[in-house]
Amino acid sequence: MRLGWLLLFCLSPAWAHKFHASLADMSYNPDSGNLEIVVRVFSLDLARGLSQSLGREIILDREKEIEELTFAYFAKRFTVGAQKDQPAQLIWVGMDTKVDTTWLYLEAPLAPGSAHLMANSRLFFELEPTQVNTVNLKMMGRKASVIFKRGDRAKTLF
Repeated sequence: MRLGWLLLFCLSPAWAHKFHASLADMSYNPDSGNLEIVVRVFSLDLARGLSQSLGREIILDREKEIEELTFAYFAKRFTVGAQKDQPAQLIWVGMDTKVDTTWLYLEAPLAPGSAHLMANSRLFFELEPTQVNTVNLKMMGRKASVIFKRGDRAKTLF
């Protein structure tokens, strides 16, 4: 209940934060063949994005179907896969919402032997022209990182 009041209070322009970013950390699990994805977003940005997308006010801790709504929003704006025109199917694992930060947990099955991996993160670009989304990847002993800004297309990690 406190989270709802705090988010409602924070939606006023005086409390809007000035830094708009998300961070996705992905790691490949060779045992399952899945890419494990953890995404950190500002709770305020998520509430604003869902509200704008759905055309009604969303308060994260009061919405009964918040996970389904969040996954639908996320899946339209985040892709990963071996080819940009064939993204992997995202599998929702869950989410953890705190007052200022929300963590999203997903998986994406990868084809065995995928030599390349591409990603695109367009989270919250419809809200903030200065939004920056970082995607980090750890896979088979290698690391890669890409940054997305409004207007960017899918980028190759490997």
